[in-house]
Amino acid sequence: DALAAGTPVVTPITCVPGTDGVIEITNVTGGWGGYAYYVSTTANPDPNDVSNYVSNPRFENLGAGTYQIWVIDSRGCPLQLTDITLDVPTAITADLQLNNNNCSNFEGELQVINQAGGQGSNYSYQLQQWNGTAYVNLRPIQTTDTFSNLGAGQYQVIVSDQWGCFAPSQD
Repeated sequence: DALAAGTPVVTPITCVPGTDGVIEITNVTGGWGGYAYYVSTTANPDPNDVSNYVSNPRFENLGAGTYQIWVIDSRGCPLQLTDITLDVPTAITADLQLNNNNCSNFEGELQVINQAGGQGSNYSYQLQQWNGTAYVNLRPIQTTDTFSNLGAGQYQVIVSDQWGCFAPSQD
């Protein structure tokens, strides 16, 4: 029997610039067994040449691009699967909004707004304050986007997603 099918399982790229994508070929059926695999953004120069293939069906540390996917069996019969495109997610962006000025001690309130990019949800927030030399963590990481009871000062919030991507937003 000729090679009949294979299923590419894709793990998307998580952060900008991103080289942590994965394509793994599973459920290969048909042919003569002893499968080998080709995954690359470069077209397979000769699909019938077994030396272009590797025995491991898992391809890691992939960057953005469109990947050509081939499987070949032990008798040199190739099968091209559907191309897969890996994209780099949009970088995280966010803005800080001053909800309340610090008219007297510790009445200030900042809120992170317009969060976008990265994983796209499940953001966490690290409030930092400028100490004259650098920004330093002021409070533990939290999952709510509002910081109350702030005194005078210069602040930034590090916005992170569950992929570990992050970006600062400054006031």
